[in-house]
Amino acid sequence: LRAIAAGPAGVRRFVADAPGTGTVLLAAPPGVPLDPRFGVGSAEAHEASGALPLAGDWPTLRRDVDTATDLAAAARLGLGPRTAGLAARASRRAAPAQPPGPTGPRPGPRVTGSTGVTGSTAGRAG
Repeated sequence: LRAIAAGPAGVRRFVADAPGTGTVLLAAPPGVPLDPRFGVGSAEAHEASGALPLAGDWPTLRRDVDTATDLAAAARLGLGPRTAGLAARASRRAAPAQPPGPTGPRPGPRVTGSTGVTGSTAGRAG
């Protein structure tokens, strides 16, 4: 906020994302319309509309999360507790189902006849 307050009065300010094409922060002083731009190229669109870029190094602010790759990059920097919880739940939902065994269904007990007796000695006298 100090960086925003230190800038020219009455001017919107923005912070571009890490690649420099999106926007992760847009701020306007009281009485100045925010006038946001969205989508691919929003940083350029904000600048074209009169907003000034904020110079500085804020690595945890420069992550615009639009894809799973973006989320992984943000996670390496550290997620807040709510985002971390959402990411963990999403990861569990996206995990593939485990197959029942290495080659298919697990073998069960083998029954060979109505008596359950196997072998060639069944029914012979002693």
